[in-house]
Amino acid sequence: MIDVEMNEGLVIGIDIQEHISLVAYYDENEAKTVTLTFPNGKNYKENPISTKHWCMATDDEHIGQMEDIVRFFGNLIEHVKEQTGRLKIATVCVCVESFSIELLQFLEILFDKLGIDSFHRSFISREEAFAFYVYNQRKDLYMSCVMLLDYNYKGIDCYLMSNGKIKNQEVIKENRYHFYNHKITNVLNDILKLEDVTDDIIDWLKDITKNYVISSIFVTGQGFDVKEFPPSFTDFLCRKRKVFAGQNIYVKGACYCGYESLYAGRLSHMILACGNRITTGIELDILERGKQKRLRVIKPGINWYAAQRSYDFIVEDLTSFTFHLRPCDGSNDYLKTMDISEIPYRKGKMTKINMQISFSSENLCHVKITDKGFGGIVKSSGKVVYGQLDIM
Repeated sequence: MIDVEMNEGLVIGIDIQEHISLVAYYDENEAKTVTLTFPNGKNYKENPISTKHWCMATDDEHIGQMEDIVRFFGNLIEHVKEQTGRLKIATVCVCVESFSIELLQFLEILFDKLGIDSFHRSFISREEAFAFYVYNQRKDLYMSCVMLLDYNYKGIDCYLMSNGKIKNQEVIKENRYHFYNHKITNVLNDILKLEDVTDDIIDWLKDITKNYVISSIFVTGQGFDVKEFPPSFTDFLCRKRKVFAGQNIYVKGACYCGYESLYAGRLSHMILACGNRITTGIELDILERGKQKRLRVIKPGINWYAAQRSYDFIVEDLTSFTFHLRPCDGSNDYLKTMDISEIPYRKGKMTKINMQISFSSENLCHVKITDKGFGGIVKSSGKVVYGQLDIM
């Protein structure tokens, strides 16, 4: 079991890619993240098996693979302890390349086996990791838009982020673009060189950059992991912009995210409205001690996978719930209604219900209403009502 403690414990970030993983920690004394280098001089370790096959490792016939994966990540964490001389862990934030429900559920099992419970771990996507990374840098780097270019086997992903005030709330917005042609993969397979596709990439980026004022550009991914960029590509990127290249952006971003989950940081006053973050708040009208109030069920800007909520209500003569949905992009609020007439009505405020909120993506909210009866006085009917909120 791994020793976990919030006070003065390690803040660890892990970037899990398909074939490799990186690990870093937050240095409180220097207020920066440190990516670990291993004895072979590399800052990454090869995964025991590809992440594509991890979900099968929970099957009985693949139990050996599960043990290998648990041992692998246990060793990564132990390496952080050895390098820092610290034994206790405050939190581990994991950035995953594929933010899928199957992989996230596997990671829950993995970290349970490592002895790191749900209060001391979190999972984020690459978009989120980049946001936490860049908005913890100097302010001049994000005065206008910031761009990330990630060159991988699926093509080149472009994340453009900008922050500004909307309805008196500072919001970090994201625009996403993707580029692919047959030559992109040939570079990664060493059939072509980066200079052979530079003109194609520049033409694609010209259409994007003409619509934005960009303060800085960050490049990462295997396709950009070269000693030197072609001169024409460097000239294009550096036109009135600061440019940074590195393969540890996501793991550093995971560290910053983990640190901010413990101590309110630079993003604590902002709504992060990027991929895999809920960008619409959900509220309910309630009556508390005779006074009308608005209950915030879901706050905008949180990760959809972490947005699970449970509420108990006492209701009287209520046949539906009306949810107030409040987008953080400045568009108009709107309403969604859920019929709960199947829940039996009992006089004298003798009906207690439980409402569970969960998400399967940033745009799809699931609501479960359960009749709880009323303590030992009224037995539950066993009725359960399910609803779904499609968020714009």
